[in-house]
Amino acid sequence: MGRFLLVRMSHFVITMIVVSLLTFGLSRLAGNPVDALLPIDATPQMIANTMEQWGLNEPLHVQYFLFVGNALQGDFGHSLLYDRPAFDVVMSRLPATIELGLAAIALSVLMAIPLGVIAAKHKGTVIDGGVNIFALLGQSMPIFWLGIILIWVFSVNLGWFASAGYGGWNHLVLPAVSFAWYQVASMSRLTRSAMVEALDGEYVKLARIKGVPEWKIVWKHAFRNAAVVPLTYFGILAGVILTGSVVIEEVFAWPGVGQLALNAIRRNDFAVIQTIVMAFALLYIVLNLVVDILYALVDPRIRYNS
Repeated sequence: MGRFLLVRMSHFVITMIVVSLLTFGLSRLAGNPVDALLPIDATPQMIANTMEQWGLNEPLHVQYFLFVGNALQGDFGHSLLYDRPAFDVVMSRLPATIELGLAAIALSVLMAIPLGVIAAKHKGTVIDGGVNIFALLGQSMPIFWLGIILIWVFSVNLGWFASAGYGGWNHLVLPAVSFAWYQVASMSRLTRSAMVEALDGEYVKLARIKGVPEWKIVWKHAFRNAAVVPLTYFGILAGVILTGSVVIEEVFAWPGVGQLALNAIRRNDFAVIQTIVMAFALLYIVLNLVVDILYALVDPRIRYNS
C-alpha cells in the first residue's frame, strides 16, 4: 500500500503541473482582462499602468512561475472582477456547490443501486424492462432540458418548489433531481450488469442449495462481489457532480462555483478561473484516490502491495 500511495502521489504532482500549465495558457489565450476593466477610450498610458499594477506586463513564463510560487503559499492571485483574493471568492461559493453535489450524489446512490439490484434479480421480466427503459430515457435527456421541464411543471404550474435561487430544501430539490437523473440511469445499468454476472456465480448457487435466505444471498454475497463496478463509477460520479455543476447552476441561478466560473470566463478573470480549475483538479484526484483505497476494503482479492 505504501508503494501504491507513493506512485499515486507522483502522479498527483505531475497532473497538477500539467493542469496548471494548461489552465494558465488557455486563460491567457482568451485575451487581455484589462480590456474589461477600463473604458473603451482608455489611453495607452492607462492600459500600461493597469497592466503593471496587476503584473500582466511581465513575460508569460515569469507570470506562470509567479503564479505557481504564490499558489504553493496559498495565494492564488487577486480577482479583477470582485477585487478580492481569488481564493476567498471561490471559497465563498464552494458551500453551495458542495451542498448541491452531495444531494445529487445521495439521490444517485440511493436510487441507482436498488434499481440495478432489483433489475438483475428479476432479469428478463417486466421489472427489468422498465428499469432499462428508465435508464435509456435518463441517458438520452440533456440535464438542462430536464431542468427546464421540471421548473415548468413543479414550479410554474404546481408551485411546489422554488424555480431558482439558493435557500431551503425547496430550492434544492429540482436542481438535485436534474443533476442526479443521468447519473441514476448510468449507475443503475452498471449495477445491473455487475449483479447479473454475480448472481450467476457458483457460490450463489451453492448458497441457495444450503438454504441461505435470498436477501442475504443478494446483498451480502452477490452485491459485495459486484460492488467494485458501481464503486468505480462512483469515483467518476462524485468528481463529475462536484466539478460539473456549471449547467445546472446556470439554469437554476444557483450561486455556486459553476456559476462563478461562467462569470469569470465571460469577464476573463484569470485568477478566479485558475483557482477554480486547480481546486476541482485537486478534488477529482483525491476522490479517485479514495475510491482506489476503498477497492481493497470492498474486495479482499484486490491488493496494492504486489
